[in-house]
Amino acid sequence: MFVPRAVVPYDCDIYSVVEKQDHPVLISTSRHIRQMAFDIKDMAYDGGQRMLRGVSRAVANDPYQLRIYLPAGFTAKRVELSGGLTGKLATDGLLLTVDYIATAGSDVEWKVFF
Repeated sequence: MFVPRAVVPYDCDIYSVVEKQDHPVLISTSRHIRQMAFDIKDMAYDGGQRMLRGVSRAVANDPYQLRIYLPAGFTAKRVELSGGLTGKLATDGLLLTVDYIATAGSDVEWKVFF
């Protein structure tokens, strides 16, 4: 059951509602209030490779975070980013975060392997 927190005046919360799957699913990014509608150009899960891949619109020198739901039985092994970028993986329960900073304002292709 979802219970929103109390919000004080001049404050807000943003919720991303994504269908739960039996494989990892991107549930949010740090980029935009529209929660992936603006920055995610392409995304798919490949069950054979156990890989979630996508393309994000990047802003130069702006920290960016992918937030991924991890169902039982999945552990992040590695992330690959285009353009020679490196990413940092962190897991907190069922949430995997992938952080990186793009050096240019161009698309970043990403692949997360499980």
